[in-house]
Amino acid sequence: MRQKEVDRIEKIRKDMQTIVKIGEILQVDTRDLQKHLRKISSIEEKRIAELCILPSGSQSHQDQYIPVIVGEETIQGMLDIIPTFQRLSENTVFLQILTDEESKEIKDEFSNKTCELIIKNVWQNAESKWKRLCNEMKSGNIKFKTFEKYFKGMNTEEVRTVLKMMSDKDVGWIDQRINQYRDLKLMTQCSKAAILILKIVQEYDLKGDFSPIRSLTEMGHIGENSLKSIDKSKLEVCKVLHGITEENVECLQAFIESKPLIKWLNENLKEDELKVFVDLATIAAGEGDIEVAKVKCLQSATAGYAPLIFILKKPCDSKLFLGKCKQVWKECETDKALPRKLRDTCNHLEWIENVKSATGSVEVTSLKLAENINQHGFYIIGGLKTLSSRTKLVFQTN
Repeated sequence: MRQKEVDRIEKIRKDMQTIVKIGEILQVDTRDLQKHLRKISSIEEKRIAELCILPSGSQSHQDQYIPVIVGEETIQGMLDIIPTFQRLSENTVFLQILTDEESKEIKDEFSNKTCELIIKNVWQNAESKWKRLCNEMKSGNIKFKTFEKYFKGMNTEEVRTVLKMMSDKDVGWIDQRINQYRDLKLMTQCSKAAILILKIVQEYDLKGDFSPIRSLTEMGHIGENSLKSIDKSKLEVCKVLHGITEENVECLQAFIESKPLIKWLNENLKEDELKVFVDLATIAAGEGDIEVAKVKCLQSATAGYAPLIFILKKPCDSKLFLGKCKQVWKECETDKALPRKLRDTCNHLEWIENVKSATGSVEVTSLKLAENINQHGFYIIGGLKTLSSRTKLVFQTN
């Protein structure tokens, strides 16, 4: 009988520890529970009679005897929570549900009630949401945005571990959901890039066939789509934009935001005049730190974005445009600050206009001639046949 009492004390102590842990997760006042927990801890220092309530006549019914532990009544109404919590206590998704905004609202609603009432009501709501989430996950009806809310930031193995906790014995659906999420995530990224590209097409009035990219913007709000609702034809179109990163998107965003600069460059310079203009800006800058910094910014930005800057006057379809984008993205990999430099150069447009207006045609022609000589010229020195001294400069014109 004494062993029964010791075993019962140990069980209630563990159950009480679990309920206190749940209360701490929910940030509920568990001081009364902790007070009882302290009483039944370190039983070797206490007499069993201090911890058990012995009913009269218990000695004659030892087989049926179930000890009643001091403070046991404080958790009696929450014992059914314990098995589920012990199974899911390491499940990050369940813990998110247990502490989400809806749970906080329920906790606030019952703030003047007992610890037991608060925990039970929050738990019932969380458990209901968890079961609904499990059913939606197994069926594939879970929305992309809901999946991402709970699983974003996890790697594939972490996702698989949580999904296994959602399944019973059938785990055949798990890899399917992971692949569906991966596909929808790709479609989301491609959709963002597609919207941005079509904005460039509209802003700069590009002429050509952009229908493959346009189709990606007609999928609606992807976050509302269920994982099982993937349109395979759209997934095929995604291959056109596969591999576009957030950095690539930022690169295009800077190009849109710098429209005043891009428009000015197209209206005032030809592609082969860009380097000459940068040289003129370098001469105009002199040795002033601010002006030198502006020139360096101008040089980096225009050189990096040149493939896109001077495409605006030519017929251009999605294939050609993406080819030019890849050239610019490669430059951005080398210089991560390229989008910022383009924006900064756009902010310096008035200074650039002043450089242009202060430059005469003689300077432009001289620099172009020097550039042509440097690129295409060669010298013939001496006269091998006539033995006469001769120096001759020959260069090809574009």
